[in-house]
Amino acid sequence: MLLGKAENVLEELPICDVESWNALILGYIQYQCGKDALKCLEVMQCEGIFPDIVTFTDILKAYGALGEICKSKQIHDEIICKSLLEENDMLGNAFVDMYVKWDDLEKPHSTGVLHIFSEDNKRCRLDCWFRSIENHQ
Repeated sequence: MLLGKAENVLEELPICDVESWNALILGYIQYQCGKDALKCLEVMQCEGIFPDIVTFTDILKAYGALGEICKSKQIHDEIICKSLLEENDMLGNAFVDMYVKWDDLEKPHSTGVLHIFSEDNKRCRLDCWFRSIENHQ
């Protein structure tokens, strides 16, 4: 399997950084291997490499595809605590995609899609709204 070879290359790198892990995680997601992507995240964190915005965005795709609602909401809380949602529209879009898949648009919790559109989150742009509307139809 191609991704197995990619894992071998990753293991052989003298310095393995977050970008290397992100490439492998995204590869798993693109081949619809969400569980393997989540395992990569665990190994990455065990090795002391912390996820960045790209990692979180990709992991949300995996959680969305796998229906991992509880774990994704934990990641959502972590992202909010680190104030990453306000820094990057890519994360907002990933949340919208994930919550739309679960038909979780109108739940009144602070980690739902409505939080992404709240007045507190000035960063979310019009494309988040359009994506939500498009996916909810």
